[in-house]
Amino acid sequence: MDSDRNRRIARVLAERERERAVTQASQPDRERREARERVIAEMPSLETKLAGAVDELNDQLSPSGLPVKFETRRHTPSAEAVYTCSLMGREGPGPVLVLSVDFTGRLNSVLRAGDHSSRLQTTDIFSLKREDLIDLLVALLEAHYPPARS
Repeated sequence: MDSDRNRRIARVLAERERERAVTQASQPDRERREARERVIAEMPSLETKLAGAVDELNDQLSPSGLPVKFETRRHTPSAEAVYTCSLMGREGPGPVLVLSVDFTGRLNSVLRAGDHSSRLQTTDIFSLKREDLIDLLVALLEAHYPPARS
């Protein structure tokens, strides 16, 4: 009887070890999924902040006839959302501000002009303020109108 009991206990322990291995292997997947869900839940707030920042800056720019245009693209392979801001009213293509949000909630801001890209900053969308977005939009304006060199 002891050998039968020991065999049964050994089988239960082996099954428990397999169960733990599966649970441990799926933990990073679960954490990644939960992080992505938090980011997805924050996206409407981020869009509202960005639209508000664009509106505020456009109010200041209205006499110049150079409004900032705001576009949204979702679900690229490497980002949860991509926002593109460009300056309207100029002849020819110019620099654009590309804001991409990854599944962890990092907002990467890149200024693109032709074949050249320049990362402006990386920040967390959960702590992002409207003023931070306005600063990025002002960087877009400065890319179109760089300071005169003396």
